[in-house]
Amino acid sequence: MMQQSSRRPPQYPTPATPAPQRPPAKTGVAKGSPPPPSPAPTYRARATRDVVVRSPGLKLLSILGILHASMILMTLVVVLVMALGGDARVGLVITTIKNAGMLLWTWTLFAIFTSFVLGFVMLYNAIATLSLTPWSARAMKLWSGVWLAMSAVAIIVNLAWIYPLLREASPDRFTLARTLIATALHVSVGVLWPGLILLYMNTRSVKQAFARVASGASAM
Repeated sequence: MMQQSSRRPPQYPTPATPAPQRPPAKTGVAKGSPPPPSPAPTYRARATRDVVVRSPGLKLLSILGILHASMILMTLVVVLVMALGGDARVGLVITTIKNAGMLLWTWTLFAIFTSFVLGFVMLYNAIATLSLTPWSARAMKLWSGVWLAMSAVAIIVNLAWIYPLLREASPDRFTLARTLIATALHVSVGVLWPGLILLYMNTRSVKQAFARVASGASAM
């Protein structure tokens, strides 16, 4: 008997089979078809901004304030030019007040300088009030109070000291009628005008208009 061989048959590696490929996931859009329309944009309702309309009274007040300040500044400039140019009338007034005493002359210089400063303040403040700038309401009241106080003191000083001295120095130029006209103008411009401003700026409608602008409303 033939002896059986003890060798085992050779083992060969199993050929690797490639893993089955999965088909691509369907996106729901076929080739060649147009892309789906984008969703319509959603618009949020914008909050309407508060608008404050300037009242005719406030416009008139601002325009009169600009004219008032311009007249004061121009008058002071004209008087200064006349004094530097040697005008006889202005020279007589200056000499009479100087001879009356240093206190009266100091008050006159202080009143002229303060009027010049307040004229510029009023001009700037009237423009700001026309645009309803929030700080202009308080500044307008402050200007009116200072101007009213100064005018009241000036009227007393003029009637008690300056006008009598000028009538004594030149009775033909400084008559009683001219003194009364000057006093009436001083009262109307220095007392009635700032008093009217104080009354109007303290009305409810004006306060509400400035408060709304201060809280973010726009002026128109």
